[in-house]
Amino acid sequence: MREIKFKILWKEFVQPVWKIFNIEELKEECLLGEDKYNWSTMRQYTEMQDYRGAEIYEGDVIKGNFRSEDGEHEIISNVIYSKYLLAYVVEYKNGRGDEFEILLSDYWDTLPVIVGNIYENKELLK
Repeated sequence: MREIKFKILWKEFVQPVWKIFNIEELKEECLLGEDKYNWSTMRQYTEMQDYRGAEIYEGDVIKGNFRSEDGEHEIISNVIYSKYLLAYVVEYKNGRGDEFEILLSDYWDTLPVIVGNIYENKELLK
C-alpha cells in the first residue's frame, strides 16, 4: 500500500521546523478545524528517495543527470505534481527553449540528490 506522508513547516518554534506526519497523524494534529496550529507549508512525499536515501517531497530541488535522445543533461529543478501526467515530475528546459516535464521515476542515469527546497533555497532555481 502507498505510504502517504507530509512534511509541514511548523512556525510555532523560534526557528521554523519541518515535521513529518503520516496521514493519520495529520488528521489528529493539524486538521481539527481549529486555527491553533501555526504552519504554513505542506509538501507530500513522492515515495522516492535520493541517492543518499533522503525522502523526496514536493518542492524539493534536486540535481541529477538525465538521459534523452539528445544525450545526457544535468538538471537542477524542483519537484512538482503534474496534473497532466498524474505523477511527480521535474521541469526541464533544453537549449532550444523547449520545456518538458520529466517523470521523477524515469530516465535518471543515477539517482538525483536533494540540494534544497523552493521555500528555503529559491536561489537554486535561478
